[in-house]
Amino acid sequence: MKKFTRIISVLIFLASSFVFVNGQGKKISVNENVNNISNRIKVETKNKEVSFSIPDNYTFYEDKEEYKYITNGINKRFVVIKNTRSIITYEKGVSIWLNVYDVSNGEKTFKYFPFYKTGKSDKATDYKIGQNNLREIVFQDENRLTYNYYFYSENRFYNLGIGTRKTNNISIKSFLNSFIFNGINFFASDADKVSEADTSLILEDMKSTPIEVFYNKNLETEDEKDKDNTSDKSKVEDSNESLILLSKPKPGYTSLARQKNEQGFVKLKVEFGENGLVRKVTVIKNMKYGLTEKAIDAARGIKFLPPEKDGIPYSVTKVVQYNFSIY
Repeated sequence: MKKFTRIISVLIFLASSFVFVNGQGKKISVNENVNNISNRIKVETKNKEVSFSIPDNYTFYEDKEEYKYITNGINKRFVVIKNTRSIITYEKGVSIWLNVYDVSNGEKTFKYFPFYKTGKSDKATDYKIGQNNLREIVFQDENRLTYNYYFYSENRFYNLGIGTRKTNNISIKSFLNSFIFNGINFFASDADKVSEADTSLILEDMKSTPIEVFYNKNLETEDEKDKDNTSDKSKVEDSNESLILLSKPKPGYTSLARQKNEQGFVKLKVEFGENGLVRKVTVIKNMKYGLTEKAIDAARGIKFLPPEKDGIPYSVTKVVQYNFSIY
């Protein structure tokens, strides 16, 4: 793992919005004032390991189930995670999320967890920042720029994600200036000003954000009628910018569904809000033994950029399908 200096692979983006630092860094100049943003909420873990500031437009959900994942490669290993906590926020064209997983060994999870499947357009780089190991995965195409950062402590594994259409965005800088892990701000120098938070929350004490869920009475009829989907190539009519999916989490299996060998798919009609958060879910094909609820949890965790018309975001409804198979 190479010694950190700066992320050369994304120099253009970093120069306009943020840079990593290794204890000491360089001040970043932007054209907007960091304080000219919405009300802020400070979130931190009970052990003070992580703290950051987000706008008051966010959603939070928790999954207390335990899941086993098989690693890639010849020598198969099991990685176990539990107590998944996810925060998603959206502000001024930027979606930011943090996934926190309880694990038995953070270092082994970082090494073996199959989050690191990258496509041809992805760039993966490892960094050493102080005593912390960090992996960066960057994806960019003509529509979006996505960053995923993975790091860990003794018993926790973290995924910090950022998705945007534009690189120079004040909301990115505001969030990253506030992000502290093990006493180190990865992304900004001490000279950068961090806006004051209006309220504070403890991550472990947060409750899942309520979401509207409806069950269609005539599931089969509605299922046949609606053939739309949320593939990354989805287009929105009469729109300057289409809906962009940044991350679509896979649903977990319940223990009872595995015992009953329940397989099939759940189909949902999902409202992607203009505020960058999933607002409403309608079930149009369900499954038993808690799998419908798992699909709903996965849908609420979708990270996306809402469609825009003349630069103004608006809501759109799409159909999302989740498949459940036992291997």
